[in-house]
Amino acid sequence: MKNKYDVVIVGAGPAGLSCAETLANNGKSILVLEKNNKIGHKICAGGLTVKIEEESIVFLKNADNVFYSMKLHFSKACRKLDRNNLVTATIDREELGKIMLKKVLKGGVEVKTETEVKEINENSIIVNGQEIKFDYLVGADGSNSTVRRYLGVKTKKMLVTLQYVIPQKIQNFKEMEYFFNSKILNGYFWIFPHKNFTAVGVAYYPKNVQQNTCVKKCFEKWLEKYKIKIGGLKLKSFPISFDYRDYQFGNKFLIGDAGGFASGATGEGIYFAMVSGKEVAKKIIDPQYDCSEILKILKIKRKQEYFFEKIGFLNNIIPNLGFNILSFFLNYKWFKKIFIKIFI
Repeated sequence: MKNKYDVVIVGAGPAGLSCAETLANNGKSILVLEKNNKIGHKICAGGLTVKIEEESIVFLKNADNVFYSMKLHFSKACRKLDRNNLVTATIDREELGKIMLKKVLKGGVEVKTETEVKEINENSIIVNGQEIKFDYLVGADGSNSTVRRYLGVKTKKMLVTLQYVIPQKIQNFKEMEYFFNSKILNGYFWIFPHKNFTAVGVAYYPKNVQQNTCVKKCFEKWLEKYKIKIGGLKLKSFPISFDYRDYQFGNKFLIGDAGGFASGATGEGIYFAMVSGKEVAKKIIDPQYDCSEILKILKIKRKQEYFFEKIGFLNNIIPNLGFNILSFFLNYKWFKKIFIKIFI
């Protein structure tokens, strides 16, 4: 590693690598630091549910599965969402990481794995005892971001998730599905089939769940209800920060989950991460750039979160009230069209 770079990016996920690729195309010297030993080695459901085809930011030919419909299960009904231009997908985060890494390395970006930032200063960081100076620092280091903590940006809005990864040989699933039943848990459950496995999990916002609720038991109840086999599989948990405060702090930036760009409704993070990474790169290249695409994804994010905040509020009054209202309106084509426009 050199002693000075134009841009140092902490974190080699979709946000960090998207940022690095855009910067590399504009002749910047870039260092990407990743604390894990593998790129893309993260617990993630791998669901892609937001405008992935029209934005051309996800390489569908490399997706594990592509879906042209999805099922939403409610306590008393199942609604199927489908239309000609509805496209969702699942992708293995490690596979996505390999694809993106290949591009940034081709662009001359320096990437270091197993390298954790120990200290951040105004214009430098300390890594493995070495001081590395920068003109710009980008925090792309996930929901527990070191850069975010250094900036003093608090995180109060966090989705909590639990997930099993079920190999195909144990149980095979074919469709992308969401399940909503606040009598079990005021959150949602998912089934995301990949090529060789299926991600099965639950996500909830702690604010919407009573303090004495054991989420693991709720999850087990749901798994039993739908006869999902987990055998001796390991249960994993990961947080999703959706507490967006801002993306620029002087010569430092926050992108992806580090910036709270994920959706607090769907948990979708990959799309928002890539957009935020590219936009911040453009801002670094041209300080006058207005980051218009960030404004667009924030608008999508706010709509999604407002929608599910109201549903969660209604569910707390009467179990499943919000979900039952949603299920009722999904009978109508005009509402389905609005719902798909907001969420898919």
